[in-house]
Amino acid sequence: MKIRSKRTAALLAGLALLGPDLLRAADAATDSSFDFFAQEAQVVSASRREQKKSDSPVAIDVITQDDIVASGAQNIWDVLRFRVGMDVEQGTSIEGNPAQVNVRGLPSEFAQNMQVLVDGRSLVSAMNSGVFWNSIPVALADVERIEIVRGPNAALFGANAGQGVINIITKKPVNGSSAVELGARMGQNGYQAEHLAMTLGEGPVRGRVSIDSDKLGSFPTASGDTGANLNAVDNNELLNARIDADVWADGELELFFGHGEQAYAIPPSPLNINSGVSNDTNFMAQLHQKLGADSVDVTVSGRQDTRVFGPANEAEQDYDADALYRLSLWDGKSTSTFGVSLGQELAQSDFVFNYNNPSAGASDKTDRLRRAYAQENLVLSAWATLALAGSWEDSDIGGQWPAYQGALILKPFEDHSLRLSASHSPTTPSLQNVYAQLFLQAGSAFLGGPNGLGIYPYGVVVNQTEPVASTQVSDYEATWSSAFFDRHVTAEITGYQMEVNGLIEFSLATPPVFGVFAPIGNGQYALAGGQPGLSYPYYANQSSVVARGTETVLTFKPRVGTTLQVNHTYEDVQYQNPTYNNQDPFLSYTTPWNKVNLLAQSDLIWGFNAAANVGWVGGHNSYMASRGSLIWIPDQATVDLRLGYKPTKDLEVYAVAQSIGQELQTQTADGTAVPQSYFGGVSYNFGGK
Repeated sequence: MKIRSKRTAALLAGLALLGPDLLRAADAATDSSFDFFAQEAQVVSASRREQKKSDSPVAIDVITQDDIVASGAQNIWDVLRFRVGMDVEQGTSIEGNPAQVNVRGLPSEFAQNMQVLVDGRSLVSAMNSGVFWNSIPVALADVERIEIVRGPNAALFGANAGQGVINIITKKPVNGSSAVELGARMGQNGYQAEHLAMTLGEGPVRGRVSIDSDKLGSFPTASGDTGANLNAVDNNELLNARIDADVWADGELELFFGHGEQAYAIPPSPLNINSGVSNDTNFMAQLHQKLGADSVDVTVSGRQDTRVFGPANEAEQDYDADALYRLSLWDGKSTSTFGVSLGQELAQSDFVFNYNNPSAGASDKTDRLRRAYAQENLVLSAWATLALAGSWEDSDIGGQWPAYQGALILKPFEDHSLRLSASHSPTTPSLQNVYAQLFLQAGSAFLGGPNGLGIYPYGVVVNQTEPVASTQVSDYEATWSSAFFDRHVTAEITGYQMEVNGLIEFSLATPPVFGVFAPIGNGQYALAGGQPGLSYPYYANQSSVVARGTETVLTFKPRVGTTLQVNHTYEDVQYQNPTYNNQDPFLSYTTPWNKVNLLAQSDLIWGFNAAANVGWVGGHNSYMASRGSLIWIPDQATVDLRLGYKPTKDLEVYAVAQSIGQELQTQTADGTAVPQSYFGGVSYNFGGK
């Protein structure tokens, strides 16, 4: 065996102390296997250009395709659950959104301070500035990797990227490689899934198309009752297509299309509904043109979504255009990105904007966005790089706001770096924040937590007349990264302070007299139909937040095909609300102070492989605004295991156990519990490289 360096020799000596098996595994390493240790993730979400992870001006995590397969996850939010800095809770909103996913705390049903992308195009809803996770028209089998930016990156990705960015990057048809993928799963709780994909990678025009279908039975209530259909996924059908074409010299055209149809149950809520359906279609055309060391990207994208749940209906249309120019000077010592974006959002809903009364007038609400941005990476010396970015955004409902960020990256020693950064980002209000006209009927049934079914005691009237300003997010952080023994061991620790000013929440108002509402005595008001409306909340910039935390990741690769990672997240979130003695009556303590995760995957003997994800989350409150529910979640652990067998390189049979060790696990205030589940699957890939 060729010894690469003295550090490699030292590592092998250490492995010898661990036992002869590990030493023999290390001895078997070849030049090609050395790349497994030496390789460093390439990312595009940090600066909108490909760069090494260690050169990134922001804290970023990469989930690879191997990580996704090893997780055994059924959906995207399950993949995110065990990553550093992530807050993921399984629970269904009254609209049918199945999960709460946030970066760096402040959990909510629709995280307004987080941008979610597929291949760079936004999935954020114009209606509520959040993401419907069950409506993402991309299957896990189509995902190449997921990049998670922790902390603001609004200067490059626009408002609503104040706490982070999640970029889901799909598989690209590789030139010279054609393949067929088949997959099927079946298990407990009525779970079944099928996957079919075909890739044609020959010639100047290459393509990939996939079809996916899955369904899942209902979770039980928090008390273990399995008699009701609370959150079953009756069907989830996905179609994805991608075409890459070499249109001319150094020019590539990429076309994306995705469509999804879902039907699902919804736990009882103040809306007194129990099911919903959604249809989601998105497209994107992107032209890449190389100009020597420079390049130009022009992108046009759109999305059309419809959702119907009970008496409610929602429709959205988003269209965006973006052009950016990447410039490289002084032999790459200066790399710049300049761009402009235009967008228009349209939301329609009688339920949200017209008290669910179609005759009350038009329910179309629109927002237009205009943005210019720039980013500069300047190599100051062999060990210092300065990264600066800024943007100016103007929207009809959010006004004009700048975003800016800067980072100094120092590499005083080989394989060791220090990043110091600061940023400021706005978060634009949603159309619902600005134009809501809602009425929820008193006496509706809902699941309010461990005690099961309850009755919503108030009628709720939302008539948004007060102006809502953009939330402002400032962030200051430092990251130290190190690699040892030729990258067999890597470590990273980030400390940050985040300040959120003008967080948009519900505030209670004195019952006004307007429209069809009139006083009925005893301080109560009623609709013309005589139903009392006793609660009159409205959206306001209610609270400010100071969050401090640390994020630590330690990764160990003892041999080819084996990876072990431990990560720890500490978050201390303090609300500043003078009305409630500097506490928030609902949101305080909803962010866990501590989260610890262990992720392990390894190739074993005789074609077997195994993986385990183990997570522990400290006790915290869970609040769901749409349900008016607040409960305490005690300390709890989640264990997911996967065992696979590959008799050939193209065929794998595997078994997965999820949420084991605890029969029922309550994660949110929707009244349901996540049960233990077991399923098996098979995948077959014919062709490809």
